[in-house]
Amino acid sequence: MADLTVADVRPFVPALDLETSRSFYRALGWTELWSDRGLALLSLGGCQIMLHVWHPAGSFSSSRSSRSGRDPTVDGRGAPLRLPGPGVGATVPSC
Repeated sequence: MADLTVADVRPFVPALDLETSRSFYRALGWTELWSDRGLALLSLGGCQIMLHVWHPAGSFSSSRSSRSGRDPTVDGRGAPLRLPGPGVGATVPSC
């Protein structure tokens, strides 16, 4: 029988703004191991996650607007969406 032991699992975490998300996770103590235009690999306490650029409504185009024509990077009032800053209660997961 084949060995089916899992060696590594890396959840994909969506990000509307990859640069902001990378900064957010680094501020929480994650170490960036690798990144490119649409993907970043981060590590903390033996765990790894993959941040990836997320386009709402299944749109994978480079456009910043969704199929509805609404800009997904702003709220209903036109203000930019923001990630919570450092200091938000967070715990290191045990992997």
